[in-house]
Amino acid sequence: MLMQIKVGISNQNCPYFVMKGSMKKILFLLVLLQGLLVWYFYHREKVISSSVFSDREPTGSAPGYTFQGFYQSSLFHIPLTYQEDMNSFYTEVAKDTWCFIRGLDLTNSQKQHSCICLNGWYGLDCGLPQAVWSSEFLMNGNKPGVWIKRRGRPRRLINGVVFTTDFDLLEIRINELNNSVDVFLVAEQNCSASRGEASLPLLSKLQQGFLKEFQRKIIYVSISDISLQRFEAMEDDEWEHTAQADMWRNGIQTLTDFRPDDMFVFSRMSDIPSGDVLLFFKLYDGFSEPIGFHLRSVMYNFALEEPLPSSSNNSNNIMLIACSFAFFSSICDNNINYLQESTWKKSLHLSKFESNFGKVNYWKVGSSKTPAGWSCRWCLRPLDLGKALTDQKCPNKPIGISHMASSLVKDNISLALEMFIKRGMSLDMSFFGHQVFQPENGYYAPSYIFLNKKKFDFLLGNLNGTDTLRNETLNKS
Repeated sequence: MLMQIKVGISNQNCPYFVMKGSMKKILFLLVLLQGLLVWYFYHREKVISSSVFSDREPTGSAPGYTFQGFYQSSLFHIPLTYQEDMNSFYTEVAKDTWCFIRGLDLTNSQKQHSCICLNGWYGLDCGLPQAVWSSEFLMNGNKPGVWIKRRGRPRRLINGVVFTTDFDLLEIRINELNNSVDVFLVAEQNCSASRGEASLPLLSKLQQGFLKEFQRKIIYVSISDISLQRFEAMEDDEWEHTAQADMWRNGIQTLTDFRPDDMFVFSRMSDIPSGDVLLFFKLYDGFSEPIGFHLRSVMYNFALEEPLPSSSNNSNNIMLIACSFAFFSSICDNNINYLQESTWKKSLHLSKFESNFGKVNYWKVGSSKTPAGWSCRWCLRPLDLGKALTDQKCPNKPIGISHMASSLVKDNISLALEMFIKRGMSLDMSFFGHQVFQPENGYYAPSYIFLNKKKFDFLLGNLNGTDTLRNETLNKS
């Protein structure tokens, strides 16, 4: 009977069912098209393209590590993040109770079915490090009107630096921040006019496999806008400020697919932010911007504290600071020169930005007791430091060096450096105190250095008392 009914209906109402079937197909296609459009705009709603295109093959298609087939003009799409990516940072200790793994006392949390924090970690899910918790923004959880909320998916972080001879600090930075930073934008000054084939030592070393396990995250740009004649007339801080501006002007054209909530972390080569602090910015919402970082400032190694320089208030001094892409593009017009507080506060777009993204309020994360990172000036191996000081052909040297120090080191590298460090003299002829912070203190130095003590022993200093250079390096000049 079922077959008869089907046949009977089909025979008696053939034109109607043909028309009805066609309409169903059309409606189905329209619904499908609508669904595809909704899916497309949902995934693109917060994506802003830089509208820069390249006809070259992506660098990732090159054999071996990325920089073997490096194309400087290639376009790099910042990788997307997804809700599932949060699983690598959190664990479920009870039904619907998720805790931040790094700040969690897992054993007690599983027993009590709630997030029990380790020392130095705070918040309902133990995701707020001490430097954030005790900052002027949160005031140990007592700041009224502040609501910190865990994100649905991780925010993308881009850290930019200008390379200045120090391969060790670059290696430490990238290993220390790998879990929190999505893109490392690294610029190198092109000094080919004076140094020939060795004008780009960082690029050469990357092509040989340096940091090859992280090269998918490293975006390299060469900056050559600063002429040698212009450099010779510059103060060191002014050079770094100009180099940073050139880096971001060139780098912003290399990166694409920005989202408004992407965060830029601007820093000097010597400044290394805390990975724990950057993870907070990566995983949470509710904080204002821009954000400054209180760093533990040291010289030569992490055992010797540096006093605040008299030029710390210099408007040209690049400090470690972070802000969103929305802030940087709309308030600063993608120009690092406008990140100075006296400039962005006068922006004509400030009120409109605040109506869309919330109140703009500069604050500093960390303190002298609980720093949010480290600033290690002149932290090179002794021989490398001597070479950097005597190289007058390219701004590839530590910042803030006096001409007198350069002359002393040029005459006798080993003796001069021993005098500077052993007697507590800085290379700009100021003085500093004795050893600070014991190595068991969590803020002494980046954890990657302690994991590789043998390789970076020159950065740990003499932990037993007066600091001197290693004998094996003093005998070479």
